[in-house]
Amino acid sequence: MQLSYSVNNLRSLTGLPLINIRPITILVGRNSAGKSTFLRTFPLIKQSIEARASAPILWFDRNSVDYGDFQTAVRNNNPEDSILFSFEAQDVEVRNERWQRHYYFMDEPYGRRTRTRILSAKLDFEIGLQVQRTSKLRVNFDLPEHEIFTNIVVAKDGRRCEDVIVNGISAASMLPKTNFSFLSSALFAPLRMTQEVKSEKTRQLPYWTEEPLISDIFSLLKPHVDKRIADHNLMLEALKILQSPRLSDDVVRNLIERTELRSVQKLYRKWLESDDQRERKEIDWICALSYAVSNYTNVCHALQGAYGSTLYIGPARASGERFYRNQELEVSEIAPDGENLPMFLASLSHSELSEFSDWVEGIFGYGISVTRNVGHVSITLKRDGFHANVADTGYGVSQVLPILAQTWWANRVRGRGPSGRLPSNQSTFRIFAMEQPELHLHPAHQAKLADVFVEAYAQSKRPIHYVIETHSESLINRLGELIEDGKIPSSAVQIVIFSDDGNGTDPNGAGISISNFDEQGHLKSWPYGFFSY
Repeated sequence: MQLSYSVNNLRSLTGLPLINIRPITILVGRNSAGKSTFLRTFPLIKQSIEARASAPILWFDRNSVDYGDFQTAVRNNNPEDSILFSFEAQDVEVRNERWQRHYYFMDEPYGRRTRTRILSAKLDFEIGLQVQRTSKLRVNFDLPEHEIFTNIVVAKDGRRCEDVIVNGISAASMLPKTNFSFLSSALFAPLRMTQEVKSEKTRQLPYWTEEPLISDIFSLLKPHVDKRIADHNLMLEALKILQSPRLSDDVVRNLIERTELRSVQKLYRKWLESDDQRERKEIDWICALSYAVSNYTNVCHALQGAYGSTLYIGPARASGERFYRNQELEVSEIAPDGENLPMFLASLSHSELSEFSDWVEGIFGYGISVTRNVGHVSITLKRDGFHANVADTGYGVSQVLPILAQTWWANRVRGRGPSGRLPSNQSTFRIFAMEQPELHLHPAHQAKLADVFVEAYAQSKRPIHYVIETHSESLINRLGELIEDGKIPSSAVQIVIFSDDGNGTDPNGAGISISNFDEQGHLKSWPYGFFSY
């Protein structure tokens, strides 16, 4: 999956275009330009997913990020305004399982209907205040490949939908007996479609006819075909039609080949002869609605997997101490402030700790060991036969160790969840958001961080996408050198420059511009003297 993302009207962010999240995405800019606000929305969405909240966004988590509440988070603290979260997901793998239970009614092999297909979509959430609490106000869901554009108007309770508008046509007016609602108040909650109880005659048909919208297509087909056709067979035709996103000419030709009902074939041929067929237009719209609703849930599931596996390390990391109390916890994710790093290292096996130590030593020249003594744990650095407690070393060491540990562990375990087990929604797209990993490091060591991220990218089968807020010129220059050396392709790295005056050089958006490396590792569209003025 490829992901582009933006957020607008959150604090100072406005007019922000979609930003493609590449394997290494560097955020730079002056203080208060909005780069930290943008980066922290990744753990913000993660904490909103993990908590059982009554709102789509959980603005405050003691163990992660704190935006206060909606009024303090929205631009200019205007409670009447709204915040827009936008996502564009490309190459989403979707397993087409919707019709598995009906396979024995169809004339295609069972396996063909369970194949994986690729989907691309754009999803916008407008978040505001409803009844004094954060709620979804409106959701836009676009499937450009099939020219399906959906607008969902959310009721005040944040779950029911007042209307679902597909390609400008209202479902409330077209299908008054069809209801839509979200299964919960969560940001990526699935969308459910239900219909009122059908007639006695319809209820006598097989259970699969209860699938929403099949009876609506049946009712549109019925007046135009031979009345001797059994309702059961005509419902099968409706089921076949509903598998398609749109009733294009190619789809109609395929339907002609798949039916043996002559009057139905005649109707399909009539559709091909003229574009002005009312029933075809209505059925085409119903197909688009059905496709939008089912794939909305698929895309939300993919996004939940990606953001739910986000890792985050903040800028204020705990300093090294001489001793730490041993809690005997198994830790598989470093806390944002790095405070649980000693317990993480203590929970590693001897071979794992040795592997981590060798990895750090290969990059920075010193190894790591853990000493346990009478309920306490201490972290020791090893170099050329000498040992030193982390409290006796430079402050920068304690600041970079959580970054190194999380990077090494995330690639080693391939995205385990907080419990150490692979989560059920494990995504092929993972994000590691970090703020100022270079804190208190010498410029030469700042440059070595680029080697850490590039090596992790090269070695991982499912690379983590690093979103890094930094002020380090050395780190950026080193990335260019590694591109020139062929260690990483230039297409895998980008620099997002945040402007402090809201007048970025990118004509497609306000407040940011994008600078990329060429194949020789030279920055293109880089502001002259950026780190000097």
